[in-house]
Amino acid sequence: MRQLKLYIATSLDGYIATADGSVEWLDAYQSDEEDYGYHQFYDSVDTLLMGGNTYRAILGFGCDWPYAGKQTWVLSRSIQEATSGQVGIISHDAHL
Repeated sequence: MRQLKLYIATSLDGYIATADGSVEWLDAYQSDEEDYGYHQFYDSVDTLLMGGNTYRAILGFGCDWPYAGKQTWVLSRSIQEATSGQVGIISHDAHL
């Protein structure tokens, strides 16, 4: 059986992004000296799940796909096609 792990940055009020969708508040925590356990966590997973808004935001960064080597599934009813072979779209109800 596979494990499901959640790793998410949230503000003290429980939000990931500001009202306008920005995540710039995370910039204050960028450091070459401290990664807050991110790399250890990232190395322990093989598949990523994300919502459509997160996927669109990452594409908007204008960089190479940052999760190369990891299978990614995007949960979205509005996105019909992925930009990479490592990204799949789930557009129907996911029943576990």
